[in-house]
Amino acid sequence: MDRGCACIVTQMDSYQDTVVGSLKYLTSGKKEYGIFISTTKSGKNAAEYLSSKDVDTSKLLFFDISASSCSGPNAANCHKMPANASLAMLLAAILESAEATKSKFVFFDSVNTLISREEPKAAEKFFGLLFGKLREAGVCGVGVSLATLYPDDSLERVYQMFDYKIDVQ
Repeated sequence: MDRGCACIVTQMDSYQDTVVGSLKYLTSGKKEYGIFISTTKSGKNAAEYLSSKDVDTSKLLFFDISASSCSGPNAANCHKMPANASLAMLLAAILESAEATKSKFVFFDSVNTLISREEPKAAEKFFGLLFGKLREAGVCGVGVSLATLYPDDSLERVYQMFDYKIDVQ
């Protein structure tokens, strides 16, 4: 997974272990710097949780697009996006930060949450643009998704935006 974009699909009971294991591999195993985009936890809470699991959070810039606020000791490496931020604004901020920090990966947690919050077509377009731009820049893109059935095929269409789909049992 040195090049391109991968979607890691996992079950609910192994979701957090999958996120932690993947980030340990990228930050400690490969010794890479990257961006962690959280849709479910504040940047501060995500940093504290990952640090408690021995993930090298000093190598991560946190993007908080959750409903929580970004404050406390880890706020320096956390960008909080406004609740009303458009996907275009988020895309521009991620790409600008990846270039400025020379990040080698962008880790998106979770694909499902973004799809459930946005119009499916808008989420598909966002992921298509994001991963296309990351490929051009030579940055690895990683998305984590729950193996969930959606009433439509929006999740399957998003999977097509990735170069690899990795199923974790």
